[in-house]
Amino acid sequence: MLKELTKGLLFTLACIILSCLMSIMALFISGGQNGSDLQMLMQTQILAIPLGAIITVWTIVSVGGGTFGYRLKKLYAATPQWLVFSAAMLNLLVAFGEIALITVSIVSDEKILWTDHVALVSMMMSSLAFCLLYGHGQLMSGQTHALSGRWGP
Repeated sequence: MLKELTKGLLFTLACIILSCLMSIMALFISGGQNGSDLQMLMQTQILAIPLGAIITVWTIVSVGGGTFGYRLKKLYAATPQWLVFSAAMLNLLVAFGEIALITVSIVSDEKILWTDHVALVSMMMSSLAFCLLYGHGQLMSGQTHALSGRWGP
């Protein structure tokens, strides 16, 4: 049952990440999230922020044994390199998005609404939760060492 729940949560987080990418495109292309469709996406993404935080904390706590750092190292070793790289690239996109929002607000003397940050924060939390949850699923299935080459331990 836990395996099915993990797969369902991974699918949900992937859908949230895709919706965040759509919202970010709309934010930077059209200049806001005023449409009714985008409002609904934003409300979903607001709910996804605590969901991602809960999944992240639960995943780290449920690994068991050792310190916080040991648990993260165990999850990192079980997560494939392509997923670690993808999560890093998504979170770099979030960082550049935040920099762009701040730069635009300084140059144009416009205030940044808190809703403009929702898609970025939601994507950051969801990608982190996805990466850790995938590693947790690998640990549950007995694959404790997914890394190889120079990223390996």
